[in-house]
Formats: sequence, C-alpha cells, structure tokens
Amino acid sequence: MAQAMTLTHVVSYIPNCVQRWATRLMTTKWFPFLYSPRTSVMVGAGAISTAELWEAEGGKNEMTDELLAEFKRCEIDAVLCPVFPFPAPPVDAPGMLPQAVVYSIAWNLSDFPAGTVPFGRESGKNIQEFDDEGDVVLKMSKKNLKESVGAPIGVQVVGLPHREETVLRLMVELEKFSYKHYSAYKVNNYFTNHSK
Repeated sequence: MAQAMTLTHVVSYIPNCVQRWATRLMTTKWFPFLYSPRTSVMVGAGAISTAELWEAEGGKNEMTDELLAEFKRCEIDAVLCPVFPFPAPPVDAPGMLPQAVVYSIAWNLSDFPAGTVPFGRESGKNIQEFDDEGDVVLKMSKKNLKESVGAPIGVQVVGLPHREETVLRLMVELEKFSYKHYSAYKVNNYFTNHSK
C-alpha cells in the first residue's frame, strides 16, 4: 500500500506555487521526461483556500444532482463502465497513475454505490497500436499493459444511491455470465489445441 501512495505523499509536500509552475512544464515538450498534459490537470487542481474548498463542495453537489437527473431522464437503474484504463496493473502502478481514477472518481464523489466484477481477460492483441502521444504517463501505462496480458479486465457496475442491492444483483449476473462464457472459451480452446 505504501508504494501505491508514494506519488500522493510526495506531491503533498510540494508548495502550491511550485505545483503551479510544474503544471506549466508538464504541458510543454521541452522536458520529455515530464511531458504529461493529463497529469498537469490533476497536479494543478485542488483547493488552496477554505473558500475554494467550499466552492468545490458546492460543485460536487451540483454534479450529484446532474447525475441523478440524467439517470431519471434516461430511466435507468444502473450503468456499466470501465474501472481502470487498463487491466490488472502491477501493485505499485496505480499510485503512479493518478489519472486512472477518471472512471471511478465521479461515482465516489457523488456517493453512488459501485462494485467491480472481472469480465474477460486482456488478450494483448492491440498493445502495439496504443498511441502514447509522447505522454510519460501513457508510456508507463503501455509498459504496464504488456505485463498484464492474460490478466482479468474489470467492469464497474454503478447504481443509484441507496440501491446497493441492484448493484450487487447485476454483479452476480455478470459474474455468472462471464464464468460461463470464459469456461466455454477454455473448453473450446482445449479441444482446438489438442485435436491437431
């Protein structure tokens, strides 16, 4: 766990003025080892004063209201979405890739119940086509993806507040479907490989 929190711990000691300066450096290609526009957004975000913190809290409440209104408008009880941009990263990788929380942070902030279930495995077929755009974080992601071939891919199930039973039921159904499908896939592969 300590390895996963290393980046957060280090950044918490950096003065705000230095963080703001670093965000500018991350958006230029002058220093390729720092170039990461996505990271610059996260490093430059956050409240500095109490007033900014309360303003951010108000924005969080507005976001929650908008999400609830959208669920109601679309007449849906749950949403399936990714958990992470890539499957099963090494233990120390998530802490070094704070941008990866993009798929789960909104649900955590708005108190929507969410759960994760494995649904398939990483084949590794399209790794070479992954464009890292020169971004340091995307390069690290690509490297981790190569190490994740065969690892499970998680699917996130998100439901309405106070409807945890809906999320749990969907997770059970997805797990049953995935297990049945993956077991059939393994049996088919076994007979295909051993009939030659």
